[in-house]
Amino acid sequence: MAARKSVSHAKDRLKLNLLLPQGEKLQFSVRFIQWLLSYGRLILIAVELLVLGAFAMRFGLDFELSNLRDKIDDQIPFIESLSQDATEIHQMQYKLEIIKKSLDFNPKYTTALDEVAKNTPQNIRLDSLTLENTPLNVQMRINGKSPTYTDLSLFLKYLQSSPNFQEVTLVNIGIEEGLTSFNITGKLK
Repeated sequence: MAARKSVSHAKDRLKLNLLLPQGEKLQFSVRFIQWLLSYGRLILIAVELLVLGAFAMRFGLDFELSNLRDKIDDQIPFIESLSQDATEIHQMQYKLEIIKKSLDFNPKYTTALDEVAKNTPQNIRLDSLTLENTPLNVQMRINGKSPTYTDLSLFLKYLQSSPNFQEVTLVNIGIEEGLTSFNITGKLK
């Protein structure tokens, strides 16, 4: 009975060859599946890691972008508050450019402006100083305000005695807001 069992056991055994046959050429589909199971897994893992890295990097860049937008939004009111200053600066630059062109055109202007600036008493405030070219000479008009008649008198006497001015005349005098307002005309020599 024992002999019978071993013989029937031998018949029931299934022979499996787990090693690939060395001499046989495999079909393309089999080779492709084997390649997918070995190297394809590694490629898939590498691609997934790359995608996850890009995804994480995107969150970092979005966070940085959000922070930059918040900083910009915080500075917008400050920049808008400077717009009026910028407008005034542009207007002043334009006026200075016109003055520079005028001074370059007629050198008498520079001497007249320097003399008026140096010899104007501290308490006198000049509202406008106009120099206008006419065919014969350069006309000058000064409008301003003075707290006292004494300062105005000193200023007028200086202009009349200056060798660079002629026909200096006090055209108008009045009182505005507690100050003496005046208009002086003259010509440059």
